[in-house]
Amino acid sequence: MQIVGVDFLHNVTYVLANKEFSNQDLYLLSRVPTIKFLEVRNTQITSDGLKHLSRLNDLQATMLEGTEIDDDGLKYLACHTKLAWLFLDSTNVTDDGLVCLKDLTGSLDSLRLSNTHITDAGVEHLKQFKKLKVLDVNGTDISPAGMKELTTALSGTVVIP
Repeated sequence: MQIVGVDFLHNVTYVLANKEFSNQDLYLLSRVPTIKFLEVRNTQITSDGLKHLSRLNDLQATMLEGTEIDDDGLKYLACHTKLAWLFLDSTNVTDDGLVCLKDLTGSLDSLRLSNTHITDAGVEHLKQFKKLKVLDVNGTDISPAGMKELTTALSGTVVIP
């Protein structure tokens, strides 16, 4: 995807990118403050590119599945307190990165972490997300005991094991 200019994008609220979408494209989109939904699945986005999201103050949903995002990039998402959906499936996120999301415990409704490197150590962080309606941890390394602890702590949440 190549973005020639952003002047014509001043009212855009939803962005769906293809696999060629890069950090440079994310930088250009950061100049469009009306974006609320960002879907950049299976693109070339890295953690470094997420720093450009800080200008998108109305971001409500970010779908980053299949990107090169890791723990370092999650710190750039912490300021998005309107974020209701965060999809990090098939990224390089680990237990350590969950600490960066603590400021989102009051806003997130759906958090998807399937096929990431989350283990029982991450359960302590995930238990803080009391407002979640859906938590997807399918394909992680959370043990049955960790899963039981998680589902008990988040009794009002649909936890997908």
